[in-house]
Parts: sequence; C-alpha cells; structure tokens
Amino acid sequence: MKKILAVFGTLCAIFLLVLLVNYVSNENMIKKYNRGIYEGNDLDWLGFTQPYIAPFNQGDLYYKQGFYDQAIEQYQKALKKHPTRKAICDIRVNWALALTVPLDTESKDIQILDENIRVIQEAKDILLEDGCANADHESGHDKEAQELYNILDQLQQQQEQKKQEQQQQDQNQDQNQDQNQDQDQNQDQNQNQDQEQDPLEQQFQELQEEAAEAREEEMGDAENYYGNGSYYEKPW
Repeated sequence: MKKILAVFGTLCAIFLLVLLVNYVSNENMIKKYNRGIYEGNDLDWLGFTQPYIAPFNQGDLYYKQGFYDQAIEQYQKALKKHPTRKAICDIRVNWALALTVPLDTESKDIQILDENIRVIQEAKDILLEDGCANADHESGHDKEAQELYNILDQLQQQQEQKKQEQQQQDQNQDQNQDQNQDQDQNQDQNQNQDQEQDPLEQQFQELQEEAAEAREEEMGDAENYYGNGSYYEKPW
C-alpha cells in the first residue's frame, strides 16, 4: 500500500512539474511576444492537457510577423484540438483578423473590391460559428467576436458602396469616351465633306470666272457697237 501511494505521489509530482514547466515556458514566450520578440515555445509539447494552446500561440507569432496564411493554418489546427468555449471565440477572432487585415480597403479597383467583399463575408461567417457573434448585431456569447463582426459588417457595406460608385464612374467615363468618339467621327465626316466640296467650289469659281469673262466680252461688243454711232444716228 505504501508503495502504491509512493508511486501515485511520484506521478502526481511529475505531472505537476510538467504543468509548471509548461506554464513557465508559455509565460516566458508571452513576455517575449509583448516585447516584440516573436519566438515559439520549444516546450509546447508539454501542454498536452490543453493541446490547442501551442498552435494558437504559434498562429499569433505568425500573425505578428505578417505571415497571415501560416497564422490561419495554425488557428484552424487549434480549433481541432478541443479548445474551451472562450478559447474557441478567441481563435476565431484572430482567424478573422488574419483574413481581413491584409486587405487593401482603399483600392478603387473593381476586382479588388469584389475580393474584399468576399473575404470579409468569409470572416463574418467564421465569427458566427459556435455562436461567438450574432448576425443581427445582438450580443453573441463573446464580446470581442461581436464587436469585430459589427465592424466587418460596416466595412463590407462600405466596400459595396465604393464598388457601386466606381462602377458608375467607370460607366460615365465610357459614355464620355463614346461621346468624344462620336464628336471625332463627326469632325472627320465634316472634314471629308469639306474636302469633297473643294472641287465643287473650284468648278464654281471657274464658272464664275468664265461668266465674268463672257460678260466683259459682251460689254466690249456693246461699247464698240454704240461707239460707232450706228445706234444713236437712227431716226426716231
């Protein structure tokens, strides 16, 4: 009986020692993290009682370094390791942030705006899982998840409005371009008409010149006729 108690006591001591070492190593990693030193926990394998913590922490390390795809992979892995209810929502909040932080929300490019809208919707859906947030803007069971959901919902509406405005602006530009093209075509047509009218004007001028010459000849003949007195000497 004493041997059994001794073995049991030894196992309990080892178990507590493992938990203590894991706790200390995690605290050390967190302190470094807060100082901007993003290093993993080499002893995270000791956290077998809470296996989601290691990938969750690793995801945060990737996130802070801007490796968002790697961070998302770690968050997804953490969700599969049976986290607590509170931890589930914390993981989902960080996952949604890793999706949306890299977005270029200032862009006016239609394709980028479409992608932003799609990704934001994906992030919102992530927050709705497990009841962390509520789509009706009522409080989900996690305050941070609900606040982030509300912000993303407003951001999505903003991106959709910007897309509509950009589409209208592009449409107006296309119409202006079409009008300019029509004006250019009309100008070209007028120029062509002017060019076509040039020979006619030349012919008309030639006719005018011929008519003027003919008139001068007629006037000359009349002067010769009246000048010799043949008309004035006739009796009335």
